[in-house]
Amino acid sequence: MSGRYGFLIDMDGVIYRGKQLIPGAERFIAGLRERKIESDQTIQLAWTAPAAPTDRYDVAWSADGGMRWTTLASLTGTQFALVPPDTTSGAIVEVVARHGDQVVGTWLSAPFVVLPAASHGQPGPPTRFALRLTSATPATTGARFSLELPSAGDADVDVYDLAGGRVARLVHGPLPLGRHAIVWDGRRSDGSRVAPGIYLVRARHATGSATLRVIALR
Repeated sequence: MSGRYGFLIDMDGVIYRGKQLIPGAERFIAGLRERKIESDQTIQLAWTAPAAPTDRYDVAWSADGGMRWTTLASLTGTQFALVPPDTTSGAIVEVVARHGDQVVGTWLSAPFVVLPAASHGQPGPPTRFALRLTSATPATTGARFSLELPSAGDADVDVYDLAGGRVARLVHGPLPLGRHAIVWDGRRSDGSRVAPGIYLVRARHATGSATLRVIALR
């Protein structure tokens, strides 16, 4: 699909079998290193779960070849739509599978280049439902999201704790077709700040639903 790129990740070893590269791996790695995308394009990440029990996946981003890292999302599912947060000649993406505090699988991309977005005019309307994280997590000042609706209609976006209790309602009611910026400031509906921890942001619309995991800090 135009404007979308992807990596297929096998946390049990899609590149190596023991110490041997699988056939075609060198060409695959070289292709990633030569890959150049624009900052407004989406990288579709999808991976298979490792054999070990897993309760979440952390997606991290580095713009300087791995010197510094930012956690973009903490997910329970095995796919993530990444919009590069920076333009850089040394972008790297890492996915870490965790079970509690234990690391049970990792995948690290080869470095790739993110160019400034070309001037193509305004993007067209969304063609499918999506909820995207557009800020870093963990977060101390709140989290930002983009809710993409391919048609007008009622939408709900709520924040839940891991026990299933709703702590904040961000959207409730009709929204037009398009992309909608949503901010959660880390507070409950009564205005009090939530305790540090993991929270689930759930979006629902007639065209789809999605859940993202965010980490709140003091």
